[in-house]
Amino acid sequence: LSTKPLIGLLRVSLKEKDEDQAETLALALEKTHPGTIDSTELKEDIANLLRRRRLADLLEADVSTNEKGVTALAHALLYGSPKTEEAVVSSGAKLPNTPTIPGVPAQYLPESTTMDSPVIEDPLIPFNLADAFAIPAEEENEMSSLEKSRMAYLNSSYSEALFHAREALKANPSDAEAWRSSSQAHFQMGEETEAEMTILEAIRHNPFDLETRMDYLRIARETLNSRRYLVELEKAKEIFPESTEILWELARRYHLVEKMPVTASILYREVMKIAPEGSALHEQSKMELLKLKSL
Repeated sequence: LSTKPLIGLLRVSLKEKDEDQAETLALALEKTHPGTIDSTELKEDIANLLRRRRLADLLEADVSTNEKGVTALAHALLYGSPKTEEAVVSSGAKLPNTPTIPGVPAQYLPESTTMDSPVIEDPLIPFNLADAFAIPAEEENEMSSLEKSRMAYLNSSYSEALFHAREALKANPSDAEAWRSSSQAHFQMGEETEAEMTILEAIRHNPFDLETRMDYLRIARETLNSRRYLVELEKAKEIFPESTEILWELARRYHLVEKMPVTASILYREVMKIAPEGSALHEQSKMELLKLKSL
């Protein structure tokens, strides 16, 4: 059977932004004709789509998010970890996919993410009374994987921090803080693409947390073009109108990059209204306003 009709349908799905159809077609093609997509101009678009929509599944399959080949990504999604000879067979049931938290308006999410990507639901772990008494008392005080991740991060052991963050995600794929810890570790290791993907997952599960949003903006400043970054700053300001950090960053952007002094002046004044008088941010905003008036 010729693959040309399927490739044609795949192009149409991408053009029409029908990601569900594109993912289905891509996996079907790779199942019956492995390597087909990697030989076309669609390979980068499909690889990015699979990493974005199925990140949790790829992490569970222990596939590097640096993997750029569609065939390797599809194989992991279809059959599990590519290291089949050393694969560990789980005795539990396959974890079901569930949608992310409901009720979050799309305008509160960064443009780089969507609401329809599936994530893994918490597994139901059988536990009986005999098991409870079998646990040594000292284990009850053992640090959680997330706490270990944070401790490793503070000690600059970023690979270890990432390992423990992933362990926390295996236990609870909806843990926004575990996604955030994973992103921070990736960012410190210079893995900006992975840092962006994982912080987006954190936002999906906790869209109204200021610290998580600030982490995203720090990464977006390095990964997005100037226009897209400005859009994300404006969106963050709508969600967190009282955040002096976001207002300051937006003011500096309009002042120094967009060369829009009137807009920058308005934002500097907003910072001064919110920041305590005498604080560093209040005084710095006052100085920037004086500079703009002298132009």
